[in-house]
Amino acid sequence: MKKLLALSILACTLAAYSCANEVDLKDMQRYQTCVFNNKTYQCLNSQHCCEGVCVTPSERNCSTCGAKCSEFESCDRVSPITDTIINSSSAPDADTTDDISENQDFHYACLCDGKTCSKTCCSGSCVDVKTDSANCGKCGNSCGKNMICSDGTCQSNCPTPMIACTVGDNTTCLDVNHDPDNCGECGVKCPDRNDQTLHIRDSYCSNKKCEIVCEDGYINDNGLLSDGCETSIKKCNNGKLDPGEICDGSNFVPNACIVAFGSGAQQISQDSLKCKDDCSGLADGSCSKIDPDSGNCGNGNLDPGEICDYNHINTSHKECSELLNAPAAIGTAPCTKECKYDASRCVYCGDGIITGSETCDGNAFKNGVSKCAEYDASKYVSGNLVCRSCQISTENCVEKCTEGKASCGSDAESIDTCQNGEFVNTPCPKDKSKCLDGETPQCVECLTDADCNNAQMTCKENACKQKASTQLYTDDFMWIKDSNTSNYTTNVGSKTYPDYSISVTARTDLSLNANCEAKDKNGNPLKGIILNTTKSGTSKVEVSNIKGGLGKVYFDYKNYDESVNVKVTCVNDNSSKSVTYSGSKTCADALTSSEKTPIVINHSSCTAFTLTADKRIVLYNLSWTPAQ
Repeated sequence: MKKLLALSILACTLAAYSCANEVDLKDMQRYQTCVFNNKTYQCLNSQHCCEGVCVTPSERNCSTCGAKCSEFESCDRVSPITDTIINSSSAPDADTTDDISENQDFHYACLCDGKTCSKTCCSGSCVDVKTDSANCGKCGNSCGKNMICSDGTCQSNCPTPMIACTVGDNTTCLDVNHDPDNCGECGVKCPDRNDQTLHIRDSYCSNKKCEIVCEDGYINDNGLLSDGCETSIKKCNNGKLDPGEICDGSNFVPNACIVAFGSGAQQISQDSLKCKDDCSGLADGSCSKIDPDSGNCGNGNLDPGEICDYNHINTSHKECSELLNAPAAIGTAPCTKECKYDASRCVYCGDGIITGSETCDGNAFKNGVSKCAEYDASKYVSGNLVCRSCQISTENCVEKCTEGKASCGSDAESIDTCQNGEFVNTPCPKDKSKCLDGETPQCVECLTDADCNNAQMTCKENACKQKASTQLYTDDFMWIKDSNTSNYTTNVGSKTYPDYSISVTARTDLSLNANCEAKDKNGNPLKGIILNTTKSGTSKVEVSNIKGGLGKVYFDYKNYDESVNVKVTCVNDNSSKSVTYSGSKTCADALTSSEKTPIVINHSSCTAFTLTADKRIVLYNLSWTPAQ
């Protein structure tokens, strides 16, 4: 018999298991029946039936069809009690032993180093990739020194105000408030003070921002740090006539002698003109000087030695842009009683001299004050003033904080409190290491579930608490006495359990429609109750004294009528939810509650509920979970 059976199995294997009916059905304890597309197949007890194909458990199809193991897991037969590998040398073989007990479990699972892993298996270790610094987010992703793993990402574990920065092959804690090589964030470098092309005298980091101090004669006119102090306010000796210059090297303004010494002054010789070192005028010996006659000044004529005459119609005033040879200069220069123009009335941003409405020019600041705290001690505690378009800017000033005001530190693990105008940082204690921001910041145990560092804990109201039970409560109505009542309002029984109490008012007679009868896996008939709302009353199932509130409600059922609306109502506050279950009037639906839509309540204070239906539906099993 065994030989014949073995030959039959071999034949079925070669025929992709399509000839399973040829196997001797008297010896089926070693085989399982597989139905696919209304065809019956026979697979070995140790195999899975996957769409009509018998598949041996492996890392691709382990516990069930399509259940894949991860990279570091192996698929092995495990004990249903300990979830550990069964020793193959002592365990019975489901495929060769004639007498296999009905209760024998040939269970396969993905194992991590021989044990089940509810988290992630990495190189033989079961780890939580949300919190494991050696495997953060994925296997092998190490956070390194001064870093921790939080919610699957590597984060700084440095004391305030430092952060972790990678320098070469090392990760170290750096103060990004003041580090010129890591200013504000890792790797942000301030301009190099040794780079002569930038014309900076000093470069530093203050309050997470780079600051520069320009060399004399240069300004950071465009506000950018990358090109340093790009604008020269003293361009003498560059070979060009720049604004404000009478001469530069061998270049001279037209009528240079008259411009420099007044009417009547002349060039001594063809090559006598010489420029002063600062380009502000002509050197001695360049021109024949003519001293102005003070008695003639103001007579309305441009006399020898006079640059202008305040009563002369054409020279009494001169536009600053023309006078200084600077198109950007604004204003008008009057002619003085000495018959010279007063250039102090001109406003020329960029000459390094504070004039007119200017509050600064280049490195020159009004009243000589360039520090924020000196500029306005009532408002600022530190920082340097910045000159923008010859007006003082306080953009880099650090304002005083409001006394007593508090906020979470930048690391979210400390509290900054304003004391004497500046924030003082206080780290949170170890048992409450997270800062909860708000009107009054406070140190709490957690902000997210990842802060609890335990897969079994959840963060509720900023405290780590045990996760709600995922227990499934089930009642199969087997305790109901056989009353065969056809009255929907008959109280057919009640029962009290340690975790809940249940009572049923329903019809129990299924004999009017034999198709509504159901059987368990052993062929025994299941007890069913028929719910329905009628004119004479309402049938219902009432469950009370439940633990942990009400989560989801499931049913094993068959429809008696089409489109039955089943409603769950919480007794505590009369809130309700319902789902419509559709089926034929013949009660022929399959008994597959796992494929049906549950009613989701998730009400933590719902400790009692009722179950009703607007038409006839047959229930064989009622299950529910606690609220999450």
